[in-house]
Amino acid sequence: MIVVIVLFAVLMAVIVVPMAVISVVRGLGQVYDLRRSASNGANDAVEARLARIEEAIDAMAIQIDRLGEERRIDRAEIPAEQRRLGPPGGEA
Repeated sequence: MIVVIVLFAVLMAVIVVPMAVISVVRGLGQVYDLRRSASNGANDAVEARLARIEEAIDAMAIQIDRLGEERRIDRAEIPAEQRRLGPPGGEA
């Protein structure tokens, strides 16, 4: 009977315990991989959002430049039109 108990204890120590330890380590590895992939996914989402923000800023800069050009052209046309029409008040 003691021999059976000893053999059982040896079997547990040699086979079952290392298998349990390996299972636990694999589980922890999977948790780590899931966290790492989740953080990579978050980084990808942040990168995509930053790219959209950059595109929006570029579009606004183009519109502001266009407005400035229109204003510059309008200011250049007003004095030319005033010269053509003469001074205000009808004095010639």
